[in-house]
Amino acid sequence: TDIKYIDKRSRGCYTKSMQLRNFAEKRICVAIGGGVSCQDTGDDIYQWGYPYIWAPHQYFAYKALMRYGLKTEAEELRLNYMRLLSSVYERTGVLWERYDENGEAKDLEYPTQQMLGWTAGVYRYFYTQEKEEK
Repeated sequence: TDIKYIDKRSRGCYTKSMQLRNFAEKRICVAIGGGVSCQDTGDDIYQWGYPYIWAPHQYFAYKALMRYGLKTEAEELRLNYMRLLSSVYERTGVLWERYDENGEAKDLEYPTQQMLGWTAGVYRYFYTQEKEEK
């Protein structure tokens, strides 16, 4: 079944297949360094946009790739994100709420938060996926 979504910005309604096509055409998410980043189309620095890597984006992208049978791409995303977090943690002793593609946790609209739960939660989930594959 094709689930319908409501786009609050355009106040339109569209199906999941239309949404996926739009995402692909507009390149809403882009792969960078240690994961995926949502591409912001504006000129302003937007903390959820490119080039920032957020844990929830990695989780949702991974689940979407797996659901659509793109296991190689999902695995690449999972490993890249885990490597990014591991290397930053080894260097700083901290998990951050967001990263850029170089593993920096820059302050934007407010100081970047340390040891945020969703970062640890997504890392743990990805780690358990590795254990389940073996």
